[in-house]
Amino acid sequence: AGAGTGSGLASCAPVAELACGSHAVGDTSDFNSGATDVLDSYPIAVGNYDAPEVTYSFKASTDGLVSFQFVDPDPTAVDHDIVLLFGDIGCNVDSAIERGHSSLSFMAEAGEEYYLVVDGYDGDEGAYEVAVECYASSSSSTSSPDPAIYGECLFGWTSSDMDSAPHL
Repeated sequence: AGAGTGSGLASCAPVAELACGSHAVGDTSDFNSGATDVLDSYPIAVGNYDAPEVTYSFKASTDGLVSFQFVDPDPTAVDHDIVLLFGDIGCNVDSAIERGHSSLSFMAEAGEEYYLVVDGYDGDEGAYEVAVECYASSSSSTSSPDPAIYGECLFGWTSSDMDSAPHL
C-alpha cells in the first residue's frame, strides 16, 4: 500500500519523460507497464487514491501554460484524476501542487521538473491516454526580441527563417 503525507515517503517512479505535443498511453492496472501503488492521498485533494498510479516526468523547456488532458475520458467507466507534482523535493505527495479530473493546466517555469501522475479515484484502475500541450508565454511589449535569435529584418530571408521569427 501507499504512503500518506510527511517526509521519508516512498517515491514514485516515472515510466517516461513527456514532451510538448506528445501523447502517453497506459494502464494503471498493469504493473508490467509501470503502474505503482505508492501514492494513496495528496495534501491538495480530499479523497481516496488507493488505486495504482502511473507517473511521468516533464521538464519545461520554456515559461508558459502547459495542459495535460485525457483523450476521450469516460469517468463513468474509469475515474482517473491527474495530479501534478513539482520536482523540487522529489516525486512524492508532499510536492503535489495541482489536481484535475479530465484535464489540468498550469504555468510552467523553464528548466523546472514536474511529475504528472495518473491516479485512480477510490480504487478505479484501467486504460487511459493523456495529451500534453504547451503554450509559450508571449513576450510583453516592453521587452525586445533577443537579437541572437531574431537578428535584423533582412531582405532575402526564406519563409522558413521567417516562420521561426514570429515578430516578423
